[in-house]
Amino acid sequence: MDTGIPNTQKKIGRLKSLIFLLSFFYFSTAVAFAQQLSGSYTIGASGNYATFSDAVSDLTSNGISGPVTFEVQAGTYTEQILLGAISGASETNTITFQSESGNAGDVVIQYAATGTADNYVIRLDNSSHLIFRNLTIQSQGNGYSWTISAINELNDLLVEQCVLSAPDWNSRNFNAGNVRLNPSLSSNVRLINNRISGGDHGLYYVGGSSSSRSPGFELRDNEIAGPFAYGVYLQYLTGAVIEGNTVTMRGTSWSSSYSMKIDQVEDALRVVGNRLRGSNDEGLEITYSNGTAESPGLVANNWIQNKGNRRTVFLYYNSHLNFYHNSINAINGSGSAYSIQYDGAFGQSGNRIVNNIFKANVAEAVYVSNSNA
Repeated sequence: MDTGIPNTQKKIGRLKSLIFLLSFFYFSTAVAFAQQLSGSYTIGASGNYATFSDAVSDLTSNGISGPVTFEVQAGTYTEQILLGAISGASETNTITFQSESGNAGDVVIQYAATGTADNYVIRLDNSSHLIFRNLTIQSQGNGYSWTISAINELNDLLVEQCVLSAPDWNSRNFNAGNVRLNPSLSSNVRLINNRISGGDHGLYYVGGSSSSRSPGFELRDNEIAGPFAYGVYLQYLTGAVIEGNTVTMRGTSWSSSYSMKIDQVEDALRVVGNRLRGSNDEGLEITYSNGTAESPGLVANNWIQNKGNRRTVFLYYNSHLNFYHNSINAINGSGSAYSIQYDGAFGQSGNRIVNNIFKANVAEAVYVSNSNA
């Protein structure tokens, strides 16, 4: 039937319709891919994302609108992960990276850093509301071996049931540590039931500054094995809980090695049920950590051993710190098992030392600096 419409006009009409449909499809697809993430995704050869970097790129570009979980397929991922602030993340809308199988040995994230600029496997820069679970994070750099590094602001981080592995190290080197958290401001950092092995230090966490201490820190049920200089170094925290951890220093460690050093950690510090061994300098040192009469610190039920010529436990200018039911052993050095130093001018008071066992090799079992103490 003749419609009266010339063929040329028909072709133009069809072309316009085609252009409209293509444009609609293009913009619909673009909007779909740009949507905020929410729910579960997979990382791996047959997953939604081939690599961690691909997933992080989408997170950074699009943000999230609900809790997000990345299930990671078994494999070895040789890459670096840099996570910054993610739009939409909150205490409810968390971001989780975890092994699909639930076995940390099935997923290995590895990287060999070559200098200070790239010294990390995972770096958190102004990051919040993150969970890493059942992963192996392995640094391979020669002298640059931080597994997890944090800078600027860090809030609400959980590292759970992970293996954090740095190369064995036999000389003092700041850059050759393992977990290195040095944010300017932080809160609610938790490391629970992990294995942290190798490196100059196992865990180094400075929570902020003397005027801005980090609340909510928990270090529970971790095994820290083979660090050269520091097993655990903590500074500028408040109300920290350090419970059920085992720290075993490298067999041949730094001459001034510490199993655990705690500095300026205030208000209801809890150091309970830990096993610390193998240090050359001090097994446990707590300095300038002040509780209150209403909220005292507690160091209880710990087993602490030192093999060097220094003090096994050293308490220096603390107040309202209860030291209960600990077993302290200076096994073969010439240092004191327990040493407390005090100066009334600093206002330190309220410390209680009850029902402990102190054993020394040749020096004092207990050394008190002066009559004020």
